[in-house]
Amino acid sequence: MSLYLVSKTTDRHSRELLSNSNDDSDDRAEEQLQRSVQRLEELKKEILQMEERLEEKGKLVLDLQQKSKKLEDALINAKKTSSHRKTHLTKLHKSFMQVQEHTERLKSCEKELQSLVDVVMSEDVGDDALRGGILANGNIT
Repeated sequence: MSLYLVSKTTDRHSRELLSNSNDDSDDRAEEQLQRSVQRLEELKKEILQMEERLEEKGKLVLDLQQKSKKLEDALINAKKTSSHRKTHLTKLHKSFMQVQEHTERLKSCEKELQSLVDVVMSEDVGDDALRGGILANGNIT
């Protein structure tokens, strides 16, 4: 019987060890599962944060694209305005040069006219003096 008792004790001890081993394994598996679940929750939070940041960045990109479009439009308008101003300045310069040229021609014509007036006046004065001399003396002086 002692063999039987020893055998029975050994069986019970083996079952206890196996049970303890299973309990330890279950505990470790449970801990691992809890850590995995916790890590999963952390990763989900990180994903949500990343998605929020991505959405914010997307809005920022959209805003920057709109501003870029406005700047491009403003640049196009500024180039058109600059081109029109250049055209107007060119016309203004041409007109100014024509005014200067006409002013010089006018001065030249005024001088020529004054010369003619002076010549005519001196001839008239001579004729008047001549006529005046005939009339005054009856003779040509």
